[in-house]
Amino acid sequence: MDKRPFEASLLKLERGRKHIVDFMAVINAYLKSGFFKLSVDSDPQGTSRLRLEVNTPLPRDVPLIVGDAIHNLRASLDLAVCEAVTLANATRNTKFPFAATEMIFETF
Repeated sequence: MDKRPFEASLLKLERGRKHIVDFMAVINAYLKSGFFKLSVDSDPQGTSRLRLEVNTPLPRDVPLIVGDAIHNLRASLDLAVCEAVTLANATRNTKFPFAATEMIFETF
């Protein structure tokens, strides 16, 4: 059975997008939760201070969701580059990013 060109890359991209949707849902719920208390304090000299107290920490899975999204989007690029090289009958030892540093990348 023949697979569609770039199918693996597109699947990783789709998965990355799902993680981004999940991230937005978690963040929107957090923002609506009343996670902070805002107050104004005044001292006897008349100086006012704005006080922000965060009473609910950011959900623990937020960094995990972000990491999963980044991993899937990067893997999508890696798979696309490898498949493009394969379709062009070029070497199979390819990767993304293809330069070790920004300076080397800019010389291409």
